[in-house]
Amino acid sequence: DANGGKGSDGLRLRGHAWGIDINNFTVALTKGGDGGDAETKIDCDPGTARGGEGGDSGNMKLTADYRLEISGDFHIIPGKGGNGGAANAHGKDAGPGQNGGKAFAYGGKGNDNKKELSAKGGVKITGNVTVDVLVGGDGGNTTADGGNGGDNVGCGNNGGNGGDAAANGGKGGDASLIVFGAPSPVFDIGGNGGNADALGGKGGNGGNCDAKGKGGNGGKGGNATDKEGKGGAGDTAGVDGISDSTGGNG
Repeated sequence: DANGGKGSDGLRLRGHAWGIDINNFTVALTKGGDGGDAETKIDCDPGTARGGEGGDSGNMKLTADYRLEISGDFHIIPGKGGNGGAANAHGKDAGPGQNGGKAFAYGGKGNDNKKELSAKGGVKITGNVTVDVLVGGDGGNTTADGGNGGDNVGCGNNGGNGGDAAANGGKGGDASLIVFGAPSPVFDIGGNGGNADALGGKGGNGGNCDAKGKGGNGGKGGNATDKEGKGGAGDTAGVDGISDSTGGNG
């Protein structure tokens, strides 16, 4: 098995003073870390790879003992949610007459990026507060390759079956932005889903024989299944991933 680690969370911007006056200030908050990619070795049966989940985007907290006033433009750029890690799984190519290894790949989930901008206590707002678009993390892409079945030799000896392959793209993260208790006038966008690509292994050749005997049966090609990652929810939903699967030849 191969497993990608979770992406690190973005850090918080923390401000505290006796008084804070915000006037023509732009702040760009941190992006969530991407989940780790995962890839198996080539001699696995089965080979299973799981991409890591994306980390949370950073946030901000400002507090004042006496006053906090927004007297000019205050421009906030939210950090993007971390992307899910990619996953690549490989089943082993088999020895004579043996079945190829199976392969399973699971893309990491994109981070759900959900934020709220609120003001509590005696906060005075005479200026203009703008918040850019907020975006969820993308799901991880996946590939799964089943191993080839082994060829065989001799009368009546069958070739091995190709290994099955299954790929599941990571889901895109949901996105939600609320500003001062009401939906923001700018959009939030869900993360895109991960692509899924699966390829079944080739069946092995049956053994040859002379004119008086029966040759071996050829091996069955490996099955291939895929499931694309779904885009995350938001004012604008993320795009679903692309899926592509091909069964192995016999």
